[in-house]
Amino acid sequence: MVLYESYISLNKHIKKEDVRNLMKNFNYIINKHNGNVISINDLGWRKFAFCIKKPKVGTFHFGRFYCITFYSNSKSIKDLNEFFHSNTYVLRFLNMKMKYRSNFLVAPFSYINDIENSNT
Repeated sequence: MVLYESYISLNKHIKKEDVRNLMKNFNYIINKHNGNVISINDLGWRKFAFCIKKPKVGTFHFGRFYCITFYSNSKSIKDLNEFFHSNTYVLRFLNMKMKYRSNFLVAPFSYINDIENSNT
C-alpha cells in the first residue's frame, strides 16, 4: 500500500449533506481497492489566486478546501480522477503520492519546540 494525499476544492454552492455524500463516495472508492482513509481535514474557505470558470456551473473566486490522507494501491487513483471529473461540486483536485510517511506522521512546526528547548 502507498500513502497518498488528496487536496480538493469545492464550490460555494455545496451543502453539508453533499459534502458528506462526496466523502462517503471517496471512502467507498478507496475501500473498493483495499485501501484505508486515515484522515479528512477541513482546511476552510480559501481565495483562489485566479478566477475558476466551470462550464454550466459558474465562476468562482473562493472555494472550500479539504485534505484527505489515505493508503491505497495505484489503481484507485484512476477511479478517483474519474469521480472528481464527473462531480460538478469539485472545482480542482490534486492527488499526491507521499514519498515519506514521516511527512504525515510528524505534526508541522513540531521541530520549533525542539530547537527552543535545546537553546536553553
